[in-house]
Amino acid sequence: MVSLPSTLERIRTRLILLALFLMPWQTRWIFGTDTLSGGISEFGVLSFFVVEGLIVLAFVLQPFIEHHRDFDGAVTLGWVMMLAMLASVFSASNPHLAMMAWLHVLGAYVLFLNLLNRHVKPKEALFAFTLGLVAPALLGVFQAVTGSSPASTLLGLASHDAMTAGASVIETFSMRWLRAYGSFQHPNVFGGYLAVGLFAVFLFLRWDVSKKARMGAYAVGALLTATLVLTYSRSAWIAFVLSSVLAGWLLFLHHRVELRRVIPLGLIILFVMGFTATLFSNPYVVALEETHPGREVYAYQPVHNLYLLMLSELGVIGTLFVLLWMVLIDRYIFANLPRVGAVGALAIGSALFIIGFFDHYLWSLWPGLALVAFVLAMTLRLSEPGVEKE
Repeated sequence: MVSLPSTLERIRTRLILLALFLMPWQTRWIFGTDTLSGGISEFGVLSFFVVEGLIVLAFVLQPFIEHHRDFDGAVTLGWVMMLAMLASVFSASNPHLAMMAWLHVLGAYVLFLNLLNRHVKPKEALFAFTLGLVAPALLGVFQAVTGSSPASTLLGLASHDAMTAGASVIETFSMRWLRAYGSFQHPNVFGGYLAVGLFAVFLFLRWDVSKKARMGAYAVGALLTATLVLTYSRSAWIAFVLSSVLAGWLLFLHHRVELRRVIPLGLIILFVMGFTATLFSNPYVVALEETHPGREVYAYQPVHNLYLLMLSELGVIGTLFVLLWMVLIDRYIFANLPRVGAVGALAIGSALFIIGFFDHYLWSLWPGLALVAFVLAMTLRLSEPGVEKE
């Protein structure tokens, strides 16, 4: 006879995997808006996402999480960090929006805790996350090719058209190319998910899988790569390339046999990147030069720096708690290098760290917060001893 706790644990695990699969979709309940800087924007929308509901439900069903004892420090400091952030809400200029933002951060932290649960296998979590990106990637290709995207309340999709003002496009004097949004609010957010998804495909190849599954991984990797190019997200491009170089160097030094396993996918990615980039008559750098002559390719405004934005919103004390929490997680990763799992953890963690210098969505939007929670939890789980055998 199956016990009730075991049944609840299985239900919770399936809810978490379902949440990871649906994480790219932005279906939500909007119950209000508030002004921000004198106007209405995405950052002033009061809403709860369907995925947040699944995450909270999974936690409520079984709040006592069985995790590796080495994670105790990160879990405890994480709760202290959440309390420090809550304290900053009461001194905010707009308490309503600040409280809404804190609730989203809390939801992301609960996702982080759920993923530390030993009953959730890293391989299954990575598979669910990557599989969930396939449909958005196909949608992204459709958007880039047709220059438009339909709206859907059920799927949380907004309408986009390359010829409409306000759409995120690559524009020259003669043409407007719609960047791939996928199912997200902005192509840069989509780019971040795709970069992490590509590393998940590499990690999936680490486990012993059948030839059919390996071919499937190559196909998914090619699709995600093509879509990553079509997002024209410079932050995601830079993060993926630099993190790949870092991981490749560590594998070359310590795991040359493992490096041979991922070389075929690496070659596929390079080919697809080059091929996709040639499909458009006006590549990104040419378009940027025509639109903004003399402007640096990677010029950004300071507001797009995640770390400066966090400092301005949380203050010194709140930011210090966040940094201490991240350092504690990083220490565990570095302590387990050069194990293959830890190398993979370092790669996906580095990708988000780099994106933080160029974009703010990892802090300001729910999809970004959820991505951070997923990546940080996976960095710990992938560094866990024995994960290669799971």
